[in-house]
Amino acid sequence: VCSEKQVAQSLVAALQCNNFVAPLLLKDIPLPPRPQYVSPGSMDEAASIVHSIKRTWKRVAGVLDWLKEQQQSGGVPKPSDDGTLLFELLQKGKILVKLKNGKFLELTSQVDQMHGTLLEEFCLPPGMKDHDPAKIVAYQFHKETDGRHNFSQNFATFSYDDVAMIPFWNVLNKPLNGLGTEESEKSCTVCYEPAHLKCSRCQAVWYCGQVCQKKDWKGKTDRMGPSHKIMCDKFIKT
Repeated sequence: VCSEKQVAQSLVAALQCNNFVAPLLLKDIPLPPRPQYVSPGSMDEAASIVHSIKRTWKRVAGVLDWLKEQQQSGGVPKPSDDGTLLFELLQKGKILVKLKNGKFLELTSQVDQMHGTLLEEFCLPPGMKDHDPAKIVAYQFHKETDGRHNFSQNFATFSYDDVAMIPFWNVLNKPLNGLGTEESEKSCTVCYEPAHLKCSRCQAVWYCGQVCQKKDWKGKTDRMGPSHKIMCDKFIKT
C-alpha cells in the first residue's frame, strides 16, 4: 500500500518523463494509432504506452476519475495569478499547457533541454529569462515544420490570458514547496548530481560545485559539444 505522498511523487515522476500519457488516457487528446517507432518523452511514446495500459486502467474503479481530479487540481484549471507560477514551472522542465483555442503546447524555459544549443547562431529570445504576464516566452517541443526547420521557430510567445489550463499544475508545484522528489531539483550539467551553483554570468547553467564548473568552462568533460566558455555568451544574447 502506497501513502498519498508516494502516489503524488510517482505521478510527478511520470509527468516529468512524458506529459502526454495522462491527456491521452483522459481523452483530452485523440489517441493516435500505435506507432512503429518512438522517442523518449514524445507523443509517439505516450501513444505506445496508452495502447498498452488503457484496458488495465479502465478495469480499476475510480482511477481515471482520480487522474482527472489531479489534472484539474480540484476544479481549478490554472493558478489565479499573473502567470508567475507557470513561469517558475517552466524553469524546472517540460510543462504542458492548453490554450483557449484548444491547442496543447509542451514548453520549457530550461536552456539545457532546448534543441539547437550547439548551433553557432543559438541565442535566447527577449523575455525568456524575465516573467512578463503579457508575453510569456518559452521553447515549444514537437513543433510541425515545413521541412525548412530552424530551431528559433520553436520559441513560442503567448499571453497568460490565452492559457485555459495547466494540467497538474498543483501537483507539479509541490516540488517547489519541498514536497516532491529529489529528481525535481536542479542537476549539474556535467555529472548530473544535485546542483547548487549557477553560472553567475549567463544564469542558465547549473553545477554541483566549482570543480564541475571549471571543467565545463574549459570543455574538459565527457559531454559532446563546445565548452561553456564558448556557449556562455550565446545563453545571455537576446
